[in-house]
Amino acid sequence: MKRPVQAENLLKRGLLQDEKSSAEEIGQFLKNAQEFMVGSKVAHVPAKVRYQNAYDAVFQIAMAGWRNLDVRPTHKEGSRNITIQSLAWSLSVASDDLRTFIQADRIRAEGIYRAASLAIGNKELEALIDAASRLYDVARKKFAGKTR
Repeated sequence: MKRPVQAENLLKRGLLQDEKSSAEEIGQFLKNAQEFMVGSKVAHVPAKVRYQNAYDAVFQIAMAGWRNLDVRPTHKEGSRNITIQSLAWSLSVASDDLRTFIQADRIRAEGIYRAASLAIGNKELEALIDAASRLYDVARKKFAGKTR
Protein backbone atom coordinates (compact mmCIF):
# COMPACT_ATOMS: atom_id res chain seq x y z
CA MET A 1 0.00 0.00 0.00
CA LYS A 2 1.30 3.42 -0.91
CA ARG A 3 1.45 5.64 2.14
CA PRO A 4 1.16 9.42 2.27
CA VAL A 5 4.49 11.24 2.37
CA GLN A 6 3.63 12.45 5.90
CA ALA A 7 3.55 8.85 7.16
CA GLU A 8 6.84 8.05 5.43
CA ASN A 9 8.44 11.10 7.06
CA LEU A 10 7.20 10.03 10.51
CA LEU A 11 8.59 6.53 9.89
CA LYS A 12 12.00 8.00 9.02
CA ARG A 13 11.95 10.10 12.21
CA GLY A 14 11.15 7.03 14.31
CA LEU A 15 7.73 8.32 15.38
CA LEU A 16 5.93 5.51 13.57
CA GLN A 17 6.84 1.90 13.06
CA ASP A 18 5.86 -0.53 10.31
CA GLU A 19 3.43 -3.18 11.45
CA LYS A 20 0.93 -5.12 9.37
CA SER A 21 -2.65 -4.60 10.49
CA SER A 22 -5.75 -6.72 10.15
CA ALA A 23 -9.39 -6.07 9.38
CA GLU A 24 -10.25 -7.29 12.87
CA GLU A 25 -7.96 -4.74 14.50
CA ILE A 26 -9.31 -1.82 12.48
CA GLY A 27 -12.83 -3.03 13.23
CA GLN A 28 -12.05 -3.15 16.94
CA PHE A 29 -10.79 0.44 16.92
CA LEU A 30 -14.06 1.52 15.29
CA LYS A 31 -16.10 -0.52 17.77
CA ASN A 32 -14.22 1.11 20.64
CA ALA A 33 -14.85 4.53 19.09
CA GLN A 34 -18.55 3.80 18.82
CA GLU A 35 -18.71 2.79 22.50
CA PHE A 36 -16.90 5.96 23.55
CA MET A 37 -19.28 8.01 21.39
CA VAL A 38 -22.25 6.46 23.18
CA GLY A 39 -20.66 7.36 26.52
CA SER A 40 -20.07 10.92 25.40
CA LYS A 41 -23.78 11.44 24.83
CA VAL A 42 -25.08 10.30 28.23
CA ALA A 43 -26.62 13.49 29.60
CA HIS A 44 -26.41 12.69 33.33
CA VAL A 45 -22.67 11.96 33.20
CA PRO A 46 -20.35 14.86 34.18
CA ALA A 47 -19.19 17.02 31.27
CA LYS A 48 -15.50 16.22 31.76
CA VAL A 49 -16.23 12.47 31.53
CA ARG A 50 -18.31 12.97 28.40
CA TYR A 51 -15.53 15.13 26.94
CA GLN A 52 -12.93 12.46 27.69
CA ASN A 53 -15.15 9.83 26.07
CA ALA A 54 -15.51 11.94 22.91
CA TYR A 55 -11.73 12.49 22.85
CA ASP A 56 -11.13 8.76 23.29
CA ALA A 57 -13.46 8.06 20.35
CA VAL A 58 -11.41 10.44 18.20
CA PHE A 59 -8.17 8.79 19.29
CA GLN A 60 -9.51 5.31 18.47
CA ILE A 61 -10.50 6.50 15.00
CA ALA A 62 -7.08 8.10 14.52
CA MET A 63 -5.50 4.76 15.45
CA ALA A 64 -7.71 3.02 12.87
CA GLY A 65 -6.37 5.52 10.33
CA TRP A 66 -2.78 4.64 11.25
CA ARG A 67 -3.45 0.91 11.20
CA ASN A 68 -5.09 1.22 7.78
CA LEU A 69 -1.66 2.42 6.60
CA ASP A 70 0.07 -0.52 8.36
CA VAL A 71 1.83 1.75 10.84
CA ARG A 72 1.65 2.19 14.58
CA PRO A 73 2.94 5.07 16.69
CA THR A 74 6.00 4.45 18.80
CA HIS A 75 6.03 5.24 22.50
CA LYS A 76 7.97 8.46 22.02
CA GLU A 77 6.86 11.65 23.66
CA GLY A 78 4.15 13.44 21.73
CA SER A 79 2.82 10.37 19.95
CA ARG A 80 -0.79 11.08 20.94
CA ASN A 81 -0.49 14.63 19.66
CA ILE A 82 0.97 13.43 16.36
CA THR A 83 -1.73 10.78 16.07
CA ILE A 84 -4.47 13.41 16.46
CA GLN A 85 -2.75 15.85 14.07
CA SER A 86 -2.41 13.10 11.46
CA LEU A 87 -6.17 13.07 11.02
CA ALA A 88 -5.66 15.99 8.61
CA TRP A 89 -4.15 13.63 6.05
CA SER A 90 -5.00 10.09 7.22
CA LEU A 91 -8.76 10.75 7.13
CA SER A 92 -8.87 14.19 5.45
CA VAL A 93 -10.40 15.93 8.46
CA ALA A 94 -11.61 19.49 7.92
CA SER A 95 -9.50 22.20 9.54
CA ASP A 96 -12.25 23.33 11.96
CA ASP A 97 -12.72 19.80 13.26
CA LEU A 98 -8.96 19.27 13.41
CA ARG A 99 -8.61 22.38 15.60
CA THR A 100 -11.31 20.97 17.90
CA PHE A 101 -9.43 17.66 18.17
CA ILE A 102 -6.08 19.35 18.81
CA GLN A 103 -7.66 21.49 21.53
CA ALA A 104 -9.20 18.37 23.09
CA ASP A 105 -5.79 16.68 23.07
CA ARG A 106 -4.26 19.69 24.83
CA ILE A 107 -7.05 19.80 27.43
CA ARG A 108 -6.73 16.04 28.03
CA ALA A 109 -2.97 16.33 28.47
CA GLU A 110 -3.31 19.18 30.96
CA GLY A 111 -5.85 17.21 32.95
CA ILE A 112 -3.65 14.11 33.05
CA TYR A 113 -0.10 15.42 33.22
CA ARG A 114 -0.68 18.56 35.24
CA ALA A 115 -3.55 17.26 37.34
CA ALA A 116 -5.46 20.32 36.25
CA SER A 117 -9.15 20.51 36.94
CA LEU A 118 -10.97 20.31 33.65
CA ALA A 119 -13.67 22.92 33.42
CA ILE A 120 -15.49 21.84 30.30
CA GLY A 121 -18.26 24.12 29.10
CA ASN A 122 -21.27 22.99 27.11
CA LYS A 123 -19.98 24.75 24.00
CA GLU A 124 -16.64 22.87 24.05
CA LEU A 125 -18.35 19.59 24.87
CA GLU A 126 -20.90 19.86 22.07
CA ALA A 127 -18.27 20.99 19.56
CA LEU A 128 -16.13 17.94 20.32
CA ILE A 129 -19.06 15.51 20.26
CA ASP A 130 -20.30 16.93 16.95
CA ALA A 131 -16.84 16.82 15.35
CA ALA A 132 -16.21 13.30 16.70
CA SER A 133 -19.56 12.15 15.28
CA ARG A 134 -18.65 13.51 11.84
CA LEU A 135 -15.26 11.80 12.05
CA TYR A 136 -16.86 8.51 13.06
CA ASP A 137 -19.19 8.68 10.04
CA VAL A 138 -16.22 9.34 7.72
CA ALA A 139 -14.23 6.46 9.23
CA ARG A 140 -17.13 4.02 8.98
CA LYS A 141 -17.51 4.80 5.28
CA LYS A 142 -13.76 4.74 4.59
CA PHE A 143 -13.25 1.41 6.32
CA ALA A 144 -16.47 -0.28 5.16
CA GLY A 145 -15.50 -3.64 3.78
CA LYS A 146 -12.06 -3.44 5.40
CA THR A 147 -13.25 -4.45 8.88
CA ARG A 148 -14.73 -7.55 10.42
